[in-house]
Amino acid sequence: MCAILDAVAVSIATVSIWQVVIGFLAGFFALIIIDGFHPHARWTLRHIPGPTPLPFVGNTLEVYRHDLFLFKAWEEWAETYGDVFKWFWGPQPVICVRDAELARLITVKHFKTFPDRSMFYPPQHKTVDSVLRQGITFSKGSYWTGLRGALQPLFHSHGLQSYQPLVEAAVEELAQDLAPAAADGASVDMHAAMCNVALKAIGEAAFGVKLQTQEVVDVTLTFMLLPRLLKPVLYPAIRHFPPQRLRLLNIARMQLFTAALTLARNAMIRLGLPWRDEVNMVANFDRPETRPLREQYSRVVPAEGSVVDLLVRAKDKQTGQPLKAHQIVAQANSILVAGHDTTSFMLTSTLYWVARSPEVKAKVFGEIERFGRGRQVTHDDMDKFPYLEAVLQESLRLSPPGWMTTREALEDITLNGIAIPKGSVVYIDIHGIQRSPKYWQQPLVFMPERFLDKSPAALERNQLAWLAFGAGPRLCIGYKFALNEAKTVLVSLWQRYDFALDTARTPDPPLLRPGITLGYRGGLWCKKLWGSYLSGLSFSMRTRRLQQQQQQQQQQQQQPQQQQQSNAQPWPLPIRQGGYIRNESGGMFTS
Repeated sequence: MCAILDAVAVSIATVSIWQVVIGFLAGFFALIIIDGFHPHARWTLRHIPGPTPLPFVGNTLEVYRHDLFLFKAWEEWAETYGDVFKWFWGPQPVICVRDAELARLITVKHFKTFPDRSMFYPPQHKTVDSVLRQGITFSKGSYWTGLRGALQPLFHSHGLQSYQPLVEAAVEELAQDLAPAAADGASVDMHAAMCNVALKAIGEAAFGVKLQTQEVVDVTLTFMLLPRLLKPVLYPAIRHFPPQRLRLLNIARMQLFTAALTLARNAMIRLGLPWRDEVNMVANFDRPETRPLREQYSRVVPAEGSVVDLLVRAKDKQTGQPLKAHQIVAQANSILVAGHDTTSFMLTSTLYWVARSPEVKAKVFGEIERFGRGRQVTHDDMDKFPYLEAVLQESLRLSPPGWMTTREALEDITLNGIAIPKGSVVYIDIHGIQRSPKYWQQPLVFMPERFLDKSPAALERNQLAWLAFGAGPRLCIGYKFALNEAKTVLVSLWQRYDFALDTARTPDPPLLRPGITLGYRGGLWCKKLWGSYLSGLSFSMRTRRLQQQQQQQQQQQQQPQQQQQSNAQPWPLPIRQGGYIRNESGGMFTS
């Protein structure tokens, strides 16, 4: 033993300082080459064309040149490299697919090879990211299969029917809030209004309580802007020192998780279920920023039939075991954030496309006229608006809220002559496919009639190249809820109002805001017109309008000059219970 130690000591003594330095530098440069250039990934994907990446940052600078609109960069690269190309998101190689047939092969026929989505932002908070990965959006493998089975009953016909009153109440409140602006001919940001109505409906459906808090608004807004916070993807060291906005995102997410966790705990206690590992989760979220929400919901039990309530009672279809609290929290938050964000943009973009298409508007209003102006929309009425459904499909084609989706290859596979190695990340460009002249005649023209064409060729094209809700087993689980909600909201509003774009405040086409899902930068400002639809209003709304007119006449008589100045300003829409709306400077009013 002593001889061995002596030999080691002699070996160490004979190593010079220069050898140590050279060894360190060699290891350092090897790490730079491996981490910054990814030679193995470049070699395995060498057969797929694409733009030349820079060390460490890849092609991300080109994405920033397009103001973070990935699909704009993809459109430019596709013109050079075709519908399948590779690019580097930081050091991460990604295969981009803009070919509809290949996209269907990946998402449907070969789903077993591509069952999982990839996370596209760096971890920041251990518990938060654990919850996100447990959600239906990013969960993987057999765990996802069990979750899907547990969640599916929530969106069957009976579940959708039980959520309908929540949508009706939310849109009725919005319609009443719009009445003063319509009476004045003032301009309102309908994107903000639609965000609020969607938040009320999906928030109460998911959590079983009225989640009209500014914290919920903050987390959903920040989530939409997430790509602007992704600089840590480029510099792994920055993950330990996240920028201020990224820290705010984590705080907002923890606030939302705290609300869901508290409600899940209360529901489990009410049902006499064991309170398992939730104490540790509460400790992880025990921060000054989260305590007010925990106290606010400490004695609140979610309503029966809500997502939280049903998940507390549900069991994993794979294991047969009840879901744990962190799993329940993950599903409620996934449904809230994804459902609120995508539905609000679908509603807003449909308002935009119809407002600028007089012939389409006439057909939509004719369908509503035949249904009845003063008739309330119920769950049983969903199939009475075939043209409106075509309008929604066409709006989703041109303006898909979820403009791309991701998959990971679990094994080597060759599809349509393209070899995709195991571990490859694939981004499917839904926005590009749905606007491609390869699949659509006059692809940039708003033409709902293309979805009323029942010819075999049209049906095959629509099934192949329309991916607004995804495809295959990971098709959006709540797409029926979203479509029913959209029909209810739009019919209820169009029964009362016509909408005209305020081109002084919103350019045509509106400026898009990049994010995980799309949005309108600066909102979508519209004016409400009473027109012939006044006869369809309820008595209470007509009375309210007359009262508003009388008050305005009195104010004009007392202060005519001040009233003229007031009428020149956009109407500050009073969304109640913690709602929000952008003001003329881009800020928000809260109540």
